[in-house]
Order: sequence, then C-alpha cells, then structure tokens
Amino acid sequence: MIKQLLIMLLILVPVSLAIDMEKVYFVELNYDNDIISLNNIDLNFSYVQNRINMPEQGYKIELVDANHNVKYNYTFNFELFVSGAPVLELVETTKLLIVPYNFAAKEIEVYSPESELLLTIDVSEHSDYCGDGKCTDIEQLLECSEDCEGEILEEPPTNYLKYIIILSVIILSLILFILIKRKNNIYE
Repeated sequence: MIKQLLIMLLILVPVSLAIDMEKVYFVELNYDNDIISLNNIDLNFSYVQNRINMPEQGYKIELVDANHNVKYNYTFNFELFVSGAPVLELVETTKLLIVPYNFAAKEIEVYSPESELLLTIDVSEHSDYCGDGKCTDIEQLLECSEDCEGEILEEPPTNYLKYIIILSVIILSLILFILIKRKNNIYE
C-alpha cells in the first residue's frame, strides 16, 4: 500500500508544480563597464523570484502600466566578483531576472542604485490594456470601445488545459491504484 501511495505522489507532485507556474517575462540584462543594456526579453511560464534574498539596496527593476503605476518591483545586484584565489573583478556580466506578467503592463524600467532611470523596455506588445490600439479577449470582455468596436465576447475564454491535466492525473492514478490492487490480490 505504501508503494502505491509513493507512486501516486511521484505522479501528482510534478503536475502540481507545473500547474502553479505563472506567465512571466524573462529579462536578461547586460552590464558592461557601468552601462546597462537589454540582451533579451521573452514571455514564458515560470516561478517568480522570491524576495527572501533580495538586497535592500542596489539596482531596481519595475513593471509599470500606462498610467505609470508600479505593478511589480525587485531590487538586485550584478555579480561583479568571482571568488577564488585571487578574487576576480568583472567588467562585463549578465543578469537574468524573472518579472511577473501583468495584462496592463506598458514598460519595464531599470534604475541605478542612485534611482536614476537607466533603461526602459517596451512590453506593451504583450499587454491587454484598454487604449493600446489592440483588441484582445480580455478587452472584449471589459467592453473596451477604444480598441474593440462591436467585438464583444459572449463568455470569457477559459483555459481548460489545467483542468484536463488535473483530471487526467486523477484518472491515471485511480487506474494505477486498481491495477496494483488486482495484482496484489492475484498473488495472495
């Protein structure tokens, strides 16, 4: 019986972890002799960085909407020293930051430790806010007349994939449990 429970846990844990992931921006920044630039930005699914190890001071990244309301911020530092014998100081390095997606986001801003704006990254092409000139499903639901003239949805779109995965795992776990139970009954 313990063996069956362990098998079910091995199936359920990875699925539950995958379901908890959220839509995020992967922002890769380059540091080169005190100049910050964008290497790459990508929209994907992952976990957001925890704030436990976030430094109190340093560079800051902010996700802002069209009204310049801050939707997310995170303080970070570039790793400029490589420990060893001797300690090496780097003049160029990269930093990958994970910023949570927000449907109303317009820009990602990067600030110096002295609060000077260093970099502005336009993320409006991924946004779903009213007034951006693009009609998306969310804007249709919110009846955004600026972007969606006469294109109103009847029902909200649903992401059924999450529910299908959960139901499939439960059904497969039950089938596995029944098969193992029958196998044990045959040998008794």
